[in-house]
Amino acid sequence: LQMNLGVAAYHEFADPYETELEMQGMSGRFKLRDERRKDNRMVVRGGFDYRLSKQLSLCGTIATFVDGTTHTNANLEFKYSF
Repeated sequence: LQMNLGVAAYHEFADPYETELEMQGMSGRFKLRDERRKDNRMVVRGGFDYRLSKQLSLCGTIATFVDGTTHTNANLEFKYSF
């Protein structure tokens, strides 16, 4: 059984969540901004890898993303080596 845990924190210097739009045939532009996203973000991730046999493993991961909103992804998978 192998287990891992990691944390990554970073700061976004660019502003990818502000978008400027315009439509063909219309005058003017519109700016959209996602205020829920923050410049400082963090990812907390944990996982395991359990070898069932020489060729078959069971792997799982869970990751939580914190960036003004919090959401979690989880995966469970089998790996077969041949």
